[in-house]
Amino acid sequence: MFVTGFVLNAYGEKTPMNLRQASILMVSSFILLSFFGSIPYMYVNPFYKDIDPFSLVVKSFFESASGFTTTGLSQLLHPEDLPKSFDFYRSFTQWIGGLSFVYLIMAFFYPEKKLAHMQRMIGGVGLMLKQLLLTIAGIFTIYTVILTTLLYLFGYESTIYNLSLIFSAITGGGFIPTSTALNLQDTAQMLILISGMIISALPFAFHYAIFSKEMHTTKMRPEIYTYVAIIAVSIIVFYFLIASTDFASKPMFAMFHVVSASTNTGFQLIEMSVLSDEGKILLIIIMLIGGTAFSMAGGIKVGRILQIVQKVTKKKFVADDSTKSISGVSSRYNNQATNRHEPKSEKIKEEKTFREALLIIVLFIIVSFATAIILWVVEEKGFLNSLFESVSALTTTGITTGITSPNMSNISQISLIFNMIAGRFEIIAIVYFFLEISKRKH
Repeated sequence: MFVTGFVLNAYGEKTPMNLRQASILMVSSFILLSFFGSIPYMYVNPFYKDIDPFSLVVKSFFESASGFTTTGLSQLLHPEDLPKSFDFYRSFTQWIGGLSFVYLIMAFFYPEKKLAHMQRMIGGVGLMLKQLLLTIAGIFTIYTVILTTLLYLFGYESTIYNLSLIFSAITGGGFIPTSTALNLQDTAQMLILISGMIISALPFAFHYAIFSKEMHTTKMRPEIYTYVAIIAVSIIVFYFLIASTDFASKPMFAMFHVVSASTNTGFQLIEMSVLSDEGKILLIIIMLIGGTAFSMAGGIKVGRILQIVQKVTKKKFVADDSTKSISGVSSRYNNQATNRHEPKSEKIKEEKTFREALLIIVLFIIVSFATAIILWVVEEKGFLNSLFESVSALTTTGITTGITSPNMSNISQISLIFNMIAGRFEIIAIVYFFLEISKRKH
């Protein structure tokens, strides 16, 4: 990593980047990070003996990318057989990948104009770099310590075990330290993990506002209230969809899996192939919706959906202060615009944001179905199961229908790796790439 960084720094061209260049840099950084992160997997080889070199590289890259993108899909059925230090490493990759995502957006899409456009495109309230770093370094560390301590107080005495589980919950990752880590009968554990998962899906700005006097949660409330309502309704619907099945503690089962899917965490108590088709479709929908904007959750995001609804209905749901909240542009600068030009400029920005939001939703659907067709043909596990797996990877959720297994083909793994990395950046990087090409042609 040191040598690579030195070479890139020494031979890179030191000039401001456009959106396309920033997108390429952001995605390639995650690919490089996943590649370096796969080296421990190649060294330990937790898969099976006599594995051929190419399969070892693909499987290692798959596991590493799943960690850094906080997807949580894994071919390791018995992680308890791994060294505890390796369990910790796998969970730590989720912590690094999840918390650095928004920071990378902030850093790579600087200066202010690009950041303002990024916030409009994502559809939420952002933070300045200093505030974001404080949230990552301080607030989420506090959450982790509190939740880890609670697990210890409720009888889970292994510190590494507890930390690994909380890392997975609070980053929306989904890796588990043992195959029997989740216990539906342990209400305390379930509630602690549900709390961690919800924390991961709420905006970074919301967490900062809780601990800060300089920011209020007012502008984030419509999105958060909508998100909570989606979860509540989904839990009720899912409960009735599984009413005829023989699951123990159905209310907790429904709550845990809906929260896991809607926060794009990926914890699961059963293999999803046993669910009814209606249950799978509901989970696919809430995985696609995802969490709130500028959080560690994946998916389309509630903020972006509210932007579209706001545009269609002409009602104001989301406060639009992108040039203030994320870029740090002073109010004096914002007030320099004359009233004559400001409404026209805002209207153009709204139209552009609306079109890009629709484009991202369409791309989510197209990529989901394209990958599902590949899995359907290669793995032969049914189209709905394949679509579920594809959406799970693209939304960085990690819930599986059993397609992700030690026996899955390299083609399927590569397809899901693409989904995980593209989904981590909400396909925004792909949009910018093609938008810049389109501008050049015209």
